[in-house]
Amino acid sequence: EGVARMEVLRGSPWSLRSLQGVWFLAEAEPRVRLQFASIEELLFTSEGERQRWRRHLARVLGSAADGDAGAGARGGASWSVMPTDKVTLQEVRRSRPTER
Repeated sequence: EGVARMEVLRGSPWSLRSLQGVWFLAEAEPRVRLQFASIEELLFTSEGERQRWRRHLARVLGSAADGDAGAGARGGASWSVMPTDKVTLQEVRRSRPTER
């Protein structure tokens, strides 16, 4: 199909500064959707690989939130994890409760 191989992450075309959302899709194939300026979708060879990537992403985002300058933090922005059946960032923003 139209699946391109992912290059080594160093020198990645994506920046954590521009990452707006991540969806771990509940589908038969282990997929992840990333919201940058555009939507990128990753297909993993197994669920185990996807979970390994998820744990690594959590560590990277955690170190970015802790102020690790080398991690490409989004200016101190924090991340929240929430279950959702929404598949776009716009739908998630419309459905989440207002912050106080």
